[in-house]
Amino acid sequence: GQYDLWKPPSTEFDPYAVKIAVNDACTLPSDGAPVTEEWVSKCHQVCEARMCCFAHPTLGSSCVDVLGEKECEDYSACKVLIGGEERDSDSIDDLCNNAEVEKNEARFTKCQD
Repeated sequence: GQYDLWKPPSTEFDPYAVKIAVNDACTLPSDGAPVTEEWVSKCHQVCEARMCCFAHPTLGSSCVDVLGEKECEDYSACKVLIGGEERDSDSIDDLCNNAEVEKNEARFTKCQD
């Protein structure tokens, strides 16, 4: 990838450290601020290695069995990238289709995947 793989914080002293870090990276701005490319790529970076947690079970590619529910639960904020049932308008597809992308195509190579 174009950036280093994110290293999750140690949970030695705080069992919720990973969950908090993921939430920080992937919670949509609460003040209704527009989502920036920076936000998207940060959230992607944090979630990259765990997006398999949210693969639809029918696809048979969910890694919950391998990683365990606790691990996947820590990354639940990543669901914003795939737009759960209640979040369709915030899905990554929408983020990738907006006008910003046209202007910054180079920075949005992720969207072409």
